[in-house]
Formats: sequence, C-alpha cells, structure tokens
Amino acid sequence: MDFISLFLLFISFVNLVLAFIVYFRNQKNTTNSSFAIFILNASLWPLSIAFFRASTNIPVALFWDRLIYISGTLVPSSFVYFAHILTEKKLPSKNQNLVFAGIPTFIIYLLIFSNFFIQKINPSPHGPVVSLGPIYPFWILYFCIFFAWAVIKLVKKFLNSRGFQKAQLRLILLSVFFPLIGALPFNIFLPLFGNYKYIHIGPIFITFMIAIISYAIIKHRLLDIRLIFVKLLIYFLLLTILAGLYAGTFSILGNFLMVNMTSKQEFILSTFLSLIMAFSFQPLRSYLEKNTDEIFYKKRYHPEKLLKNMGKLMSSTILLKDLNQFFLQKLTEEMKISYGAIFLKNKNLSKKLSLHTYPDNINLNEKSILTLYKSPKNVIVLEELDETSSKKAMYQTQTAFSISLKIENKKIGLLLLGEKSSGDIYSSQDIEILEILASQMAVAIQNSLAYYEIQQFSETLRGEIDKATLKLKKANLRLKELSSLKDEFVSIASHELRTPMTAIKSYLWLALNKHKKELSQKLTTNLNRAYISTERTITLVKDMLTISRIEGRRLDLNFVKLDLALLAKQVFDELKIKADEKQIKFSFEKPEFKSFTRADEHKITEVLQNIISNAIKFTPPKGSVQIFFQDKNGKIETSIKDTGPGIPKRSMPNLFKKFGRLGGSFAKLAETPGTGLGLYIAKQIIGLHKGRIWVQSKVGEGSTFIFSLPKYND
Repeated sequence: MDFISLFLLFISFVNLVLAFIVYFRNQKNTTNSSFAIFILNASLWPLSIAFFRASTNIPVALFWDRLIYISGTLVPSSFVYFAHILTEKKLPSKNQNLVFAGIPTFIIYLLIFSNFFIQKINPSPHGPVVSLGPIYPFWILYFCIFFAWAVIKLVKKFLNSRGFQKAQLRLILLSVFFPLIGALPFNIFLPLFGNYKYIHIGPIFITFMIAIISYAIIKHRLLDIRLIFVKLLIYFLLLTILAGLYAGTFSILGNFLMVNMTSKQEFILSTFLSLIMAFSFQPLRSYLEKNTDEIFYKKRYHPEKLLKNMGKLMSSTILLKDLNQFFLQKLTEEMKISYGAIFLKNKNLSKKLSLHTYPDNINLNEKSILTLYKSPKNVIVLEELDETSSKKAMYQTQTAFSISLKIENKKIGLLLLGEKSSGDIYSSQDIEILEILASQMAVAIQNSLAYYEIQQFSETLRGEIDKATLKLKKANLRLKELSSLKDEFVSIASHELRTPMTAIKSYLWLALNKHKKELSQKLTTNLNRAYISTERTITLVKDMLTISRIEGRRLDLNFVKLDLALLAKQVFDELKIKADEKQIKFSFEKPEFKSFTRADEHKITEVLQNIISNAIKFTPPKGSVQIFFQDKNGKIETSIKDTGPGIPKRSMPNLFKKFGRLGGSFAKLAETPGTGLGLYIAKQIIGLHKGRIWVQSKVGEGSTFIFSLPKYND
C-alpha cells in the first residue's frame, strides 16, 4: 500500500471518528445527525478508494470499486438531506424522504446486482482497469442534479437570511466549490473515459469541504467542534497509553520474567493486564479530561454542577438585591466572565434604570442598555452582529453577550455579560446554559418582586388594620355603652310600663265582667278592644324585657330534670278551651318513651305556649292541631302540627327573626296580631338549652314546628 492509499485511510479514519462524535454529541439534534451522516458517507469514499488501489485480486477490486460508487451515490443524497435540515429546520416530508432515499437505493441495487454499471475489471501493471457500463452517464446526471439541488436550497436560504446565518451559509456555499473542482473532473468525468489514475483527488477536496463546513459550524455554533476535537484527543491519548502499557508490560514480563511462557501463562498474563486496563480506564480518562480542560478550556465549568448550584441559589434567595448580587457573582466566577449586569425594566423607562452589576464599580451607559433592551433579538452575541446600533451599544458597554429575561414571552429585563477571561467566544454550550439560567432567573426575579410588593402591601395593610382596629375599639366601646344604656332603658321602661298597663288591664276586666249590664253595646265593644290592646302591650313589654336579658346574657336559667311530655300536656290543657272555641280538633299523643330532659321549666313552658297558641291562632275553624314526640339520636323532638295555610318558602327565612311576622292569609286568620318576637325568643331559649328549632311547611297543607332538646339519661 503506497503513501497515497495510506493518506486516504488517514482521511477516512479522521472523518469516521468525527462523524461518530458529532452524532453522539447530541443524538436528538437533527443538524448533528444529518451532518454526521454526510461525514460518514464522505469517509467511506476515501476508504474504498484506498483499498481499491491496493487490490491485486480482481474480485476484491470489484468489491471495493462497487463500494466507491455506493459511497459516491450516498454523498450527494446525504448532502441534500443536510442542506434541507440546515435551511428548513425540520425533517423532510414522506415524499422528500422517498426521493432522498429511494433513488440512491435503486442505484445501489443496480451497482450490486447488475453489470450495467461496472462491466468488468482487468488487471494491469499500473493497477486495475475498470470498464463502466451504459448507465454510468445517468449516474453522473444523478450526482450533478442532487448536488445542484442542495446548492439551490443553500442559495435560496442565503438570499433570504442575514447576520450570522448569512455568514454561515456563505462559508458552506464556498465549500461546495471544492468537490466541483476536485470530485467532478477526477472522480466523475475522467473515469467515463477509462482514466482511474486520479480518483484519489476527489476525497481530498471533499475533506476540504467538510473542513470549511466545520469551520462555519465552529464560528456560528451549530456544533461545538472544539469540544469534539478535545474528546477525540482524550480518547486517542487514552488508547495510546493503554496500548503502550499493555504491550510494554507484556514485552517486559515475557522477555525477562517468563522466557519460556506457555500459552496458558500467556492467557493468565493477558487476563491480568486486561483487568488492570479495565480498572484504570475511568481514572485515567478523568485525569486526561481534567488536564485537557486546563489546556483547552482554562478550567471549564461543569454545566450540570453550575445549573444545580445556580438553581439552589435562586430558590433560596428571595430579596431582589441579594438575589442579583449572588447570581452575578456566582455566574461570573464559574464561567470566568469579566463582569455581569442585570437590568430590570421600570414601568416608565424615563425613570432611573434598575441596574445591578458585579463587580459593583462597573459603570454602564444607560442609553446603550436601552438600545439593547429594545432589540427584538432574544440572544445577542457580539461576534454575530452586523454593523448595527446594537453592536455599537455592546461596544460602548463592553458587553460580549446579552440575553432577555422573559416571563410568559414578556420581556422584563436583560442579563448582560462581559468578555470571557479566556478570550474565547460564547460557545453553543454557553448559550444553552445561559438560556436556561435566564429563564430561571426571570422567574426568581418575578418571585422576588412579588415578595417585595407583598411586603409593601403588608406594611400598608398593617397600618390600615391598626387604624381600623383603633376605630373598631372605640366603636366597640361606644356600642357597649349604647348597649348598656339600651338594656337599662328597656329594663326601666319595661318595669315602668308593665305596672300601669297591668292596672289598666285589671280595671278594664273589672268593667267588662262586673259592670257589663250597665254598659251599652258600643261601649262594651270599645272597652273589649282596649282590653285586648292592653294585653298585647303587656306581652310586648314582657317579650322586650326577655330579649334584653337574652342579648345581654343576663337571662337566668334554672336547669332541672323535667318531663317534657307532662309539661306539654299542661300547656295543652290550658289552651284546649281556646281550641274548642274555634272548633279545632286538638290532640295530644303521649310518648311511649321516657321524655325527660334538663331544662328551665318556665322558659320551655313559654316556648310551648308560644308555638301551640300560634298553631291554634293560624288554624282555620274545624281544622286540627296535633302535639306528638319522637326519640331521635339521644334527642327528644317535640312537634306541633297544624292544618293552617302553610308558609311560603320565601317567608321561611323571616320566621325566627325579630318582628318576623307573616302577612297575607296569616293576618286574616289571626284574631289579634302578634308582636313578631315570640318565635325569635323561642329560638334563643332553645339555643340556650343546646337544642334546635325548625319548621316544615307546605302551602295549603299546614305547618309543623319542631324543636329538639337533649334527652336526660339517669
């Protein structure tokens, strides 16, 4: 194998390794994948040419010659695929994939299974002589069409792009001239005339093409090729060291310690050395990575560690000033950046800017910062800018990198960074890390601002609460005074009114019952009305006094054991005459269970009188009123059911309120209007006995008033 063939093998090896590293660098990135496929096919071309040139056997030479054209078929199709991904930023459609893959597959099929492409190979002193078939010109046409297709895609994108993308495409288009100069004449057209002498030139020019595309990618950060180079160097050194150790150790032990080694001893020695290599691989790789980082990256930061530490910092700091200070300090120290600054937008940009810098002595031009803030670009890198106002602003602020701080696509500020102390530009990895940190920092800043607003609001609210509390205390004291005066007035008024009203009632009763014969019919009627009004007034005074005592918590209750059914029977007997007068069917059902409870006898009697008298009052003649009892869950339920007009749902909420009287048909049925306080008092009394009172009613069918009291158990 001559020097040219060895050189071709070297080119193939370098490209092959580069293809694998590019792919495994980021398998999910379609640009990586498409570029790796292109490099892989380009690496197979010099490999097959090298072995073809070195072949002395005709069948072997035929195999390598077919592989030359198989890889040559895949190079233009993979270049079109790469151009599509680069320009469209998306995967090809099904129809496009059919063209990209279907046509090359058909050509490869013809290459392998027919003689229409390569008819025969004859030996000669200068190497194999190839006779090409009738479809070779069509293959040339395919090659030119696919390359032209890729170039057209790149040109169209170039004409419609600007900035760094245009510069990137300009370099890629420049690289296309190398295969046109080298591959087309020497590898495509000369073999048509039987000249295979210069087929090694094409792969060399393709390598120049790959180099220029790689440079475009390095410059504009589609891939971090420097990282790929460093990884390649690490593995090269690693393999060299391990192979040297293995070979050297085996040679030394074999020559000096074991002169006459058997195959078994050689196997044991090989196994022992393999184990040493296996255990030393990871520590040695870590050592080499550390030292290459020192040389190529000047103590490059670790992305995962940086993100973890920055995330912990942002989540543990809530005060805005401390958050900005710690964030900028940690970021600039880890990434070796000259300075960092965070600009936050005020609601009114004419006001003084909210700007935080690290170190503190950095003076930045506010006008230039506003220019960068107004830029539509999310990420601005100095090296990628054309001569615009943004580039001028970055020079004025000595800023090398700017990224927007956004919340839900709304810009709230900027993160500005100076040059890296290593002199390097910001790599694709740097930008990816900073994009993550910028989004996290924007959220942290928003939380910090929200906390500040809450603090401000809390202080304002605390002041207002203190003022309101003071007012409420004064108002409460005043209300207590007024309540005390009201209770005192009601108590005095009740006592003062009840005495003369009782006397008036007595004289009216005396006149109506003892001197009835001496009175005229008209006078009797008027005196009777006065008697009823006096009685109602006395009841009202009594109720008001009771309410005053209840609300003032001065109502004395004398809890004793009493038979609730027996008490209800007494009230039943008292009111039966009144029910009979209205021809009402009045019934009492004695309970079959013991109906003992602990309660104030007088107050429960008042409740029973109120509810039962109401039932009689609002039940029409020949209606019915029932009193019955139930034992439910340790409670005695006393029910008074009537066949009155029923209570509408809209009136239910007013039943147990003060002066909650019902109008309409109820007013017509009642002989005398009530005070509207009876049910309110009943509810308060039952509540003081830890009981409950409610009503069930349906219009036209009557009502059932129920109250429950705890059952007394011996």
